[in-house]
Amino acid sequence: MDPDLLKKCIELWRNDKNIIDFLKRNSNYNLSDIIEISYDLQAGTYIDFYNNNRSFYDDYTSEMSSFILRLIEENSTILDIGTGEMTTFSVLLKKISPKIKSSFCFDISLSRILKGIVFSESLFGPITKINNPFVANMSEIPINSKGVDYVISSHALEPNGGNLEIILKELFRVCKKKLILFEPYYENNSSEGKLRMDKLGYIKDIENTVKKCGGEITEISPLQNIANSLNPTACFVIEPSLNTGKFPADLFFTYPGTDYLLRKKSNYWFSSDLGVIFSEINEIPVLKKDKAFLASSIIGLGDG
Repeated sequence: MDPDLLKKCIELWRNDKNIIDFLKRNSNYNLSDIIEISYDLQAGTYIDFYNNNRSFYDDYTSEMSSFILRLIEENSTILDIGTGEMTTFSVLLKKISPKIKSSFCFDISLSRILKGIVFSESLFGPITKINNPFVANMSEIPINSKGVDYVISSHALEPNGGNLEIILKELFRVCKKKLILFEPYYENNSSEGKLRMDKLGYIKDIENTVKKCGGEITEISPLQNIANSLNPTACFVIEPSLNTGKFPADLFFTYPGTDYLLRKKSNYWFSSDLGVIFSEINEIPVLKKDKAFLASSIIGLGDG
């Protein structure tokens, strides 16, 4: 990462400027890296928003839970993608926990995950049904194929307009039953809202992209509780494409985007198949391909 460019981003953030727009115009970083930098620098702002808008979060997550509880089966596993500071997920999980066996969440930003854990535990105490949150990229998820029953999101796909097809294919890979995505609904937006979404590079044309990826949208329901009238939320219920073969009983960590198993040893995760390791920071696995270390001599290739 260019230190001079990063220093400029910090300066822009302190002056409330759009970092994503700046990096798109002044760097050759890919969209995922741009989003990571922008959101990492914002870490803590969503907690501030929650503290100033608790009634909105309660209404929003109540509406979300009405969909989720209707759609999921008892004793399910659930994955929250792009969980951010866990503000929405923590509140939501309290409302849907009776049907949840275990839940998982990740974000591309380590700083947001670390702040989210502190926020969640200070507000609700330890939520035992959340397994270790982790750091990952939505386009390369470190989970085995069909490893989780349901995938949910709350405006997590939103800034990924250029990567929607790639991300949906990856979500279809890891999801066994349904995707329940609460995302911006471009086609149901006003002209002013569409111009704003276009300028910001937000996702659109979800229906056709889902079909292209082999999935099927079974429901699109606009939400009543939205934070910004120019960014309307809808619940997109999607049946993923299914691979043939036996589904695994549990979720396990893998080399991102694959089924190569990762095992934990001390404060890192390793693949004996590939000879790479991923570190943990404050017990948070950082499972992104660009954060992997080659360490075949330490692991011993072929070891079980």
